[in-house]
Amino acid sequence: MIPIVAITPVLNTMFGASSQFGRQAVAGLAAFIPVFVNVLRGLRQSRPVHRDLFRASAATSAQTFRLLTLPTALPYLMTGLRIASSLAVIAALVAEYFGGPADGIGTAIATYAKSGRAALAWAFVLGGIIIGLFFFLVTSLLERLATRRMPV
Repeated sequence: MIPIVAITPVLNTMFGASSQFGRQAVAGLAAFIPVFVNVLRGLRQSRPVHRDLFRASAATSAQTFRLLTLPTALPYLMTGLRIASSLAVIAALVAEYFGGPADGIGTAIATYAKSGRAALAWAFVLGGIIIGLFFFLVTSLLERLATRRMPV
């Protein structure tokens, strides 16, 4: 939804090529969208019959949110975080590749690929894959822990 390749040079120019903020902003923007969309969908998933039951029981809107809406939205939030964790790594690598800070993996990939040192470039690509996979697995574990008590 957000053209990372187009917005990265703009942010790097605005905040300086040596600033970490441009890369962090790109990663944050890329991660925000899947979390937002999934949470929005999750907040709308509670069934009308359950809402009616809470209304008939004279539950306040805070109680309805805490006991019905939030537990229903939790799996969607965790799915959004799982997707966003990998997207944030990809976005940070792309931000470094397009003129970000000089000490990142994306910059190393670009430098070694341009200088003909393909083996080192592929080693850094593998490092980026491992980092993305690590974040994906950690958020998958968190999702499993957070939703283990949820009925199927």
